Amino acid sequence: MMSARTHATRRRQAGMSLVELMVGMLVGLIGIIIIAHLYVTNDQYQRSTSGAGTAQVSGAIALYMLEREIRQAGFGVNHSGALECSCVGVGCSPVRYYYKGRWSFPPNATLAGARPALTLAPVVIVQNAAGSTDSITIFAATDAERVLPTTLLETMATSQTAIKPDGIGGFDMGNLAVMASGTTCGLVQISAIPNPVTQELVHVGGDWNDPAIATMPAFGSGSLIFGLGTTPLWRRYTVVSNKLQMADMSAILGDTLPIDLVDDIVDMQALYGKDTGGDDVVDTWDTVTPTTGAGWLQVRAIRIAVLARSGNYERPSTPGGACEATLVGSETVNWSGGTFNVPGGLPSCYKYRGFETIVPLRNMIWRPA
Repeated sequence: MMSARTHATRRRQAGMSLVELMVGMLVGLIGIIIIAHLYVTNDQYQRSTSGAGTAQVSGAIALYMLEREIRQAGFGVNHSGALECSCVGVGCSPVRYYYKGRWSFPPNATLAGARPALTLAPVVIVQNAAGSTDSITIFAATDAERVLPTTLLETMATSQTAIKPDGIGGFDMGNLAVMASGTTCGLVQISAIPNPVTQELVHVGGDWNDPAIATMPAFGSGSLIFGLGTTPLWRRYTVVSNKLQMADMSAILGDTLPIDLVDDIVDMQALYGKDTGGDDVVDTWDTVTPTTGAGWLQVRAIRIAVLARSGNYERPSTPGGACEATLVGSETVNWSGGTFNVPGGLPSCYKYRGFETIVPLRNMIWRPA
């Protein structure tokens, strides 16, 4: 028979009681809850900080890309003769041109089905409907050998009559060229230079020349000829689905699709900087697109602004309450031309960063005439 001391020893070695286990589990759960809360809170702060940093980077990159492109605008077409190109009618093309079976309007009878308008201006800003982003179209020639225009010696009677300029230097097969006579302008593609001695440029066949003798106007002697190179820089920048998007010439003409450049860009605004006093000083900023050569000669700079948004949705501190990440009156959604268009309005559950700069149009400042 076991002694009383042996029974006591076994009772002491039996382990923890149920109550002790429950208390231990409770203490462990409390610790886990505290650690999880600290982790979630820290992650929210980290996401908020990194989101604001991402908006900072995206906005800076978008502004840099736009500024770099605008600085090239107007090269080769910064002449008063090119800036005179104009037309009458909504959506009409100041430069008449043909491309792969379709004309611009004019000479296409209606805007429906016509090619997009082509303006020989360095930068064209389209002010879209209130509350929406602007678009910026940039144009520049790419022929470094033909920077200045030449003149026509003999009348080009039809769209297929050979061009006889006062010199063919700098023109090559496949180059695009614009004929300009006052406000009337037309584009052709050089298909052959049969005899350098005769100083003729043939423009028959190819994507840019109508195989039929169509309604390209006649250009008399003295008309200007601008060489654009094989592929001019013709690009349009817009903001679509919170992305800065670029359509190059092939996309504008419908051969390819626009490409996304920078994410988290929600608005873009632009203004023309004009020298209205004739003293080479920008004294007016406005949204009015010039319609005459004299008006375009006043444009010396472009003010551009972009609004970038963080990718992190920040919940209100009060569940179901108003958003607090960006409040009404926040300086981050203002620019020199006013207030950005904030998707969904303010207050917002996203953080924003606004960027703006002024880009001098150096090719307009250094224009030859």
